Formats: sequence, structure tokens, C-alpha cells
Amino acid sequence: MKKHPITPIESLTLPPHLTGSQGRNRYDIKHCQINANTDWQAIQCWLNEFYDSPQTLRNYRKEAERLLLWSINQRRKALSDLSREDFQLYQEFLTDPQPSEIWCGPRAERTSTEWRPFKGPLSENSQRQALIIVNALFSYLVDAGYLAGNPLSLIRRRNRKLRPQTDQPISQQRYLDHKTWQLLKDHLSSQPTDSPKQMNHFQRNRFLFHLLYLMAPRVSEVSSHSMNSFRLYRGQWWWFVLGKGEKQGKIPASDEMLGALMQYREHLGLTPLPSEDDHSPLLRSISGGKGISANMVYRQVKTVVKEAAELSGRIKLAFPATMGRLWLAQQIPSFMAMYPKLEVDINYSDNYVDLIEGAFDAAIRIGHLTDSRLLARKLTRHKRILAASPSYLKQFGQPLTPSDLLAHNCIGNPSLHSYPIWRLSDGNKTEAIRTNGTLLTNDSIAMLEAARAGVGILGAGEWLVAQDIEQGKLFRILPEWTFDGDGGIYLVRPSRHYVSARTEVFANWISSLFQPSPWSS
Repeated sequence: MKKHPITPIESLTLPPHLTGSQGRNRYDIKHCQINANTDWQAIQCWLNEFYDSPQTLRNYRKEAERLLLWSINQRRKALSDLSREDFQLYQEFLTDPQPSEIWCGPRAERTSTEWRPFKGPLSENSQRQALIIVNALFSYLVDAGYLAGNPLSLIRRRNRKLRPQTDQPISQQRYLDHKTWQLLKDHLSSQPTDSPKQMNHFQRNRFLFHLLYLMAPRVSEVSSHSMNSFRLYRGQWWWFVLGKGEKQGKIPASDEMLGALMQYREHLGLTPLPSEDDHSPLLRSISGGKGISANMVYRQVKTVVKEAAELSGRIKLAFPATMGRLWLAQQIPSFMAMYPKLEVDINYSDNYVDLIEGAFDAAIRIGHLTDSRLLARKLTRHKRILAASPSYLKQFGQPLTPSDLLAHNCIGNPSLHSYPIWRLSDGNKTEAIRTNGTLLTNDSIAMLEAARAGVGILGAGEWLVAQDIEQGKLFRILPEWTFDGDGGIYLVRPSRHYVSARTEVFANWISSLFQPSPWSS
């Protein structure tokens, strides 16, 4: 019998004998208290009990899905056909899901063919947690009259590993020490605030993390509460919280917590502290006054924490040597001041650098891109212009048309693919001029120094000559003409699916540096 593909539950199409509609452990349909005729429908009824707890829902769905897929593909049974012996086999399966190429893989979208229910073998604690959840599922189905009995309960009487052990050491709880909390606050403080959207993100994240750190709420409590959950009571500000099991409690709000609340409310245009009739959401969406879901809170926290961790590592960059020294090197200290925990490794070279082979995170490239393996973001237009020193023009005269260049000494760059041809365009027509000159070099600084000294006419990127033109050391000639195509200045990175937070913050920073370009007058 052919195994069914390992796909998410919602995409399964099963023959009748695997749906559970005729399962051996099914109870009399007349006594069923849920609207379910298949195992998957019954699981959905159980999951619906946890719709208001997104994190719990995700964990429970994951374990129910794993069991159902194992039952169908490994045991070739419906969930409602499983016996005590099947669950013993399932325990062994969790320690090492085999065949691993079928069951295990990296994280992927549920719609992807690369999706798998496991990343790898489960730890002892994860196994225990999985079976506790599965037992809760079967107990529910028995109580609901869908199943006649819970085969897992038979194993629990013989295998006490499923029960909490009083003689076992208490596992260490996760928490943020002061150093880590300070690092996280430093990262939050470094987030961009240039646009209204960025400022909204900054203010909300700052308040959210103070709330999480100082008040230790559940994610569902953060998303479900309103501003008036902070209230003055007997001379003290408290956070009144409705927690698990609809139990109400109150937590004293420290001065630091109140300060974060006041800053967030003032950003929203509200009074510093809420009144008792302020029923607006505690956390607001970026686009409007609506609240945000628990799932959104969870994802935002995960993103920020991941970014904070990554921004303490190293970013490896490749810059063009001359442009890098002229325009970028002096700006890098400001970037490093924004991210003091980040190590910046920069290679300055005018030679081609293989980003993938050299393990570079990103690079600046000038001209036309040829490497299809790279992903590119255009930073600005690259304009090539003509310039000469006042002393040269005084001695040899100023060319008025492209053809006049034939009578001039043109500094040549043999590394250009079009050398010795200068293709000049005024937007309407193009002229190709075969230049002549007494100096050839592939070094941009050497060409610039020669032009300054009156050796000849220089054709180069605007970025190279902009300062000299502004200071009067060089004079732009044929200003209505550009040559060799405009191309662009790009930020490129290896075309990997994953982009680190380090690369992303650098990309955003360098993009802002070129708006406008640093040499623009």
C-alpha cells in the first residue's frame, strides 16, 4: 500500500477507511456532543476551544497534526483506530522520526513542497510535552462522546515519564538578565525614526518591550487589554489584568513602566495617563487606531529579539576602493555609532570581488551589473561626465562638440569595456569618438591627479570629480553630454533566501545616504 504524501492536514485527501468515520474506537454517534464525523473534524472542534490563546493553539495544532500524519502514513490507520501498542510506537517515533528525508526538514511555508512536520528528533522534554498534549486531545474526544476510550491513558499507568516527576530537578526558566535587557533597549533605541511609519514602530516597540519585561504578561493579555487596564487605585498605579481562567489580578506599575506608558500615549496624541473610560486598545496597529492580535504581538517580539541578537555580530562588506575612500569611509563611523555591538569588516578594492566565494554580506557596485546570482538595489544613477583643469583649457581651448575631442589629449582608462571609444549622448543623439591620449591608467586617483595637473581631459563618474568641480580645480566640459551609458550605483548581496538583520539595517542606512547622493550639490 502506497504511503500518502507528508502534507499539511488541510491539503489531505483520504480514502474513507482513513478518515475515522468508521474507526474501531468510535463511540455511538447518538452520544457524540460535537459536530464531527471524521477525525480531522473532531480535532478541529478541540482546537476551537483555544481560539483565544494563539500560542497554545499553534502548539496544540502542531502536535495533533503530527500524530494524525504519523497514523495515516506510518501505521496506515485512522486516528480513531489507534491502540495502546500504536502509541508506544509513536513514542519511539518521536525520538527519531524516520525516514528523516520524508518527515524532517528546515522551516518552510505550509504551501511549499519542502514543508515537513519535524525539524528533527524531539528532546526528552519535547516528547513529554507532545504526549501530554495528545493525551489532552484524546481525553476531550472521549468526554465529547466521539471516542469510546483513551488508549494513551493505559500507557500513562505504566509509564510515569508522562507525569510530572516530583524528584526531578526543576528546569531553569527563561528570563532576561539586566545585561541582556540593556542590550535589547539599546537596539530599540537605535531603530530608525525618519518617517512617520518608522516612528510609530519605534514608539510601539519601546512600550511593548517595557510592558513585557516589567509586567511579565502573556501575549494574549497584551493584545486583549485596553488602556484603562492601567488604573489608579488607593494612591498607586496598577495594571489590572484578566488572566488565564478569567482570573483577575493587579500588578503594581513601576515608575519606569509608567514612563514608557506616558511616552507611548503622548506619541498617540493622548493624555499622559489613561482615564477609567479609556477603552482604546493597549497596543495599536501602525495604520490606525485598531488593536493588534496576539499573533502579531508574538511575531513582532520574535522579529525584534532576532534583530537585536544578530546586530551584535559581524557584517562583511566590499566597497569600490576609490569611491569607498572618498565618500563612504567617512560615513561608516556614524553607522557604527548607531549599532555599537556590530563588527564591520570592509574590503576596499577596485578589482572584482566574488561575494559568494568571499562570504560577503553585501557590496557596492558601480556601472552595469552582470552577475545574475546577485540581488541588487539601485542606490542612485551613475553619470559619467567630462572635466578638465582650467590650466589645460587655457592652453588648449575648450571643446564645444564631441568631435572636438579628437584634437585633445584624453586620459584613457583601459579597464573600461569600451576603451578607447567614448560614446557620448545628449539624450537625442549619440556620437562615438575614438579618443587619443598620452596617459593610460586603470587607477581613478591617478587619473584625477593627472587631470588636476593639466595633463588632459578626464572622463569619469560624477562621484570622482564632483568635489574638484565644486572647488574650481576642474571645469566640466560639454555639460549637456554624458558618455558610456549611465548605469547605476548598486547595493548587491548574494541571492540567498534569508537576509540577516545586519544586512537589512545596513541596506536601509546606505540607501538613505544616497538620497540624495553625497556628492550632489
